[in-house]
Amino acid sequence: MSGYVAHGDSYCTVITRDGELPVELIGFGPLPQPGKPIVGVCRNCGQRGTVYEVPPVDPATAAASDAFAEWLADAVNIRMRNPVVGAHATAHQQLLQIHARTEAVTLPGSSWAPPVRVQQCRECRGDGWPCRTLRIVAAGHRHSWPGWREEWSA
Repeated sequence: MSGYVAHGDSYCTVITRDGELPVELIGFGPLPQPGKPIVGVCRNCGQRGTVYEVPPVDPATAAASDAFAEWLADAVNIRMRNPVVGAHATAHQQLLQIHARTEAVTLPGSSWAPPVRVQQCRECRGDGWPCRTLRIVAAGHRHSWPGWREEWSA
């Protein structure tokens, strides 16, 4: 499990065991209260720091991903009833499962930037979801199912 520690404007990634803080608490005072900053000595670099809680995915991004997933699932499922294109739709349904959306925490490339939570494809592992593969699959359904958005183009 990973935890993150903020040291002013820089951040450390700390590998921890389940339930273990990425900092060692200083002194023998009371345990930190929920919702309050947790300050201690970073288990990675030994400097004083504050545990950094990575914020959730932006709600607008999550809503756009939900809309795409729902639209594509509906478009594929309705085509599965058609005996002529049913096998094709079954393959698309399998691609939806293989290229499912996951969340990950990434470091933007500099120790000065805070870690961010992103959506990515379980198969492709690139930044952003839907991935290019699902965008290509979706493009094949854009004329046969209402609700297509140009932002989903590959």
